[in-house]
Amino acid sequence: MDFHILNISDTHGGNRHGLMSPDTVLTTEGAEGKPFTFTPEMTPYQEWMWQDVYLWGIEQAIKMTAGRPVIVIHAGDVTHGNRFTESLVSSRMSHQIAIAVRALAELNRVKPVRFFLVHGTDVHVFGEGTAEEEVAERLRGVMGCEVAATPFGLLDIGGVKVDIAHHGPGPGVGWLQGNTARNYAKQHMMDEIFKLHRLPPDIYIRGHNHAYRYERVELDDGIVSHLILCPSFCSMNGYARAVTRSIPWITNGMVLIDIQGGMVTDVHPLTKTIDIREHFKVTI
Repeated sequence: MDFHILNISDTHGGNRHGLMSPDTVLTTEGAEGKPFTFTPEMTPYQEWMWQDVYLWGIEQAIKMTAGRPVIVIHAGDVTHGNRFTESLVSSRMSHQIAIAVRALAELNRVKPVRFFLVHGTDVHVFGEGTAEEEVAERLRGVMGCEVAATPFGLLDIGGVKVDIAHHGPGPGVGWLQGNTARNYAKQHMMDEIFKLHRLPPDIYIRGHNHAYRYERVELDDGIVSHLILCPSFCSMNGYARAVTRSIPWITNGMVLIDIQGGMVTDVHPLTKTIDIREHFKVTI
């Protein structure tokens, strides 16, 4: 069976660091209590992410899928939530969901046959996967396919098993990142074999760390699984700089998996990486 899986994650709708369409329209109270609609202003980074990364990635996906079936997976944190209020476009759950729906509706252009949203971190999705469930419900009236939200899923796509969840391996440190990811995948593969007594999934999809990584993991007996850690559609804030120990770059985008004959034949990062430091030329 030949098909593609397009993966996107951590779009953080409702935050000025997250993904937002320039056509977003929100409603609030105006003069005399009458409804007032407005389009939130995008930051320069959001404009770059939307036009140069997101729309560019969609165009690349359309060309690369060449009419074959596409399944879209959003690996969590579709909104930002209101626990952390700095840099919010709006603290309203309804506004954040509207921003997320308008942004993800653009993926209808790849003509997906199924669309899955994985529950994100509670503080970002208003608890218990609320944002993903609400976004899925609204996307059902927009996308030309079935849309489902799940806290943790195992997909069987023509015999190809895909394990989808938001949280995965820790980010690791420098040259150890590959080891961290591979050890995570190996542990899950072995648990599947020895505790559940079945072959492990062919693919593991994870989000949360805002960093792209792909690892092909093969056990001693030749069993192979593929681990995809999805990049984000979110720029750096002070917290992220602290957690990443001030890395000087960020990668945003999506990941397209090519499956032919029931096997993963290629993994295409539809990503762009930029230097996020402010540069100074000092003359003395």
